[in-house]
Parts: sequence; C-alpha cells; structure tokens
Amino acid sequence: MPARLRRRIDTLQVTTVEGLATRPDVRVDGGVLVALSAAVHAGEVLRFDYAAASPQEADDDGVLTPPRRVEPHHLVTWGGRWHVVAWDLDREDWRTFRADRITPRSPTGPRFPRREAPGGDVAVVVGRFDAGIEVVGPAELREAFAQLARRYARAASGAMGGVGRAEPMLRSP
Repeated sequence: MPARLRRRIDTLQVTTVEGLATRPDVRVDGGVLVALSAAVHAGEVLRFDYAAASPQEADDDGVLTPPRRVEPHHLVTWGGRWHVVAWDLDREDWRTFRADRITPRSPTGPRFPRREAPGGDVAVVVGRFDAGIEVVGPAELREAFAQLARRYARAASGAMGGVGRAEPMLRSP
C-alpha cells in the first residue's frame, strides 16, 4: 500500500458504542470521515459548519451559524450513525455531533491538550444514561418537553394534583 494511503488509514480510529436501539445507517462522505478522524488523531481544534436539524433553524445555506469550534475526542459509531464526541470550546461542555451534518472547515486549528472524557469512558458522553438535552425546535417539541417536565416535577414533589388528571398532548399537523 502506498505510504500516503497507509498514513491516512492509520489515522482512522473509530470507537464503537453499543446503542440502545439501531437506526438505519446514514451515509457520510468518506472525505468527511477522514478529515474528522485526522483532527482527532492529530489533536487539532476542528472548525465546521453544522447542518440544521430542521429548516426553521437554518440560515439561507441550511446551516446553523456561527461555525462550531471543538476539540475532537473520538469518532464514534452508535446506533447506525457516525458521531464526533468533542469538547465544545464556545459552550465549554462535552457535545456529540452527527457526522452526516458536519462540513469541516479548513485549516484545522491549533493542537490542544487531551481532556479526560467524563467518567473516563466515551460512552458516557454519547449519552446512554445521564445525557443533557437541548431542544432546538420545532416549537411543538419544546412544548411537549415542557409538559413532560411539569408532570415529572409534580411526581417528584409527591403532589397529588397531577395524579389521575389528564393533560392534553400536542398533535402533529
């Protein structure tokens, strides 16, 4: 194998995390996977555009703005999808990004010192159990989460006001 190809293949390091449920495989451009893996391997800050999950969140080009800046930790396959587990420099927290929504920007940024994944295990970051949730839209989903939060708060407080009382659920248009 030519040295140039061998070097690119050697940088491809993938972590597999057992998922709770599998989804259909989503195709990711091979060049994107190589770029993501290279940034992980080199320990270089990764800059990228991240495609919006819904049209309401997107700018005219279909991306969220501004570009993301992260310290990539692992390239992960989980539930039939590719993800990058990274420390988000702007949000100062661990995040998981779907690789099929990433468009890497060039060049990568400076090298960074490696961080320890919470609990020492990348599976913790991927969110098998205690995962933070950020609802980015649509508004109906935000309201559904708010309804659940009210129900859980009543249950946790021991309040009987919510027992046996039906709360209307949202319906999709």
